[in-house]
Amino acid sequence: MTNKENFLKLVSTDDSNTLDWLNERNANKKLRRTAQKISILILRRLKELKWSQKDLADKMEVSPQMVNKWVKGKDNNFSLDLLFRIGNYLGIELIEVPFNRSKVEVVSNPIEQSQVYKRGGERVICKNIPLNNCAVNEADY
Repeated sequence: MTNKENFLKLVSTDDSNTLDWLNERNANKKLRRTAQKISILILRRLKELKWSQKDLADKMEVSPQMVNKWVKGKDNNFSLDLLFRIGNYLGIELIEVPFNRSKVEVVSNPIEQSQVYKRGGERVICKNIPLNNCAVNEADY
């Protein structure tokens, strides 16, 4: 028997799902990175509070194995409710939703002074009522 025949005996005839697995893994890369950051925040806060994972599990009334899954990245399917609960027990925010503040521009034209508010690409012009000759150049609201 030749080497090629021996090799072909050892090779599996089943199709491997390696390519599918790699494609799925790449698609979920951002989710895994975010879950990893959350795990690090939890571990750092536990260290600051001098708590063990078991202490957190007791306070949250879950199993220590569940907390271990959270911090080891085995279970990265965090729900919003779970993230808020963990954050409340640890006294930190695990989710922060950015609030987009837009600027108020004061423009003047020959006819009247007005304020232009820009919000979400929409321009709203409001009439400006002078208050003792005070002028506002730019402000956040």
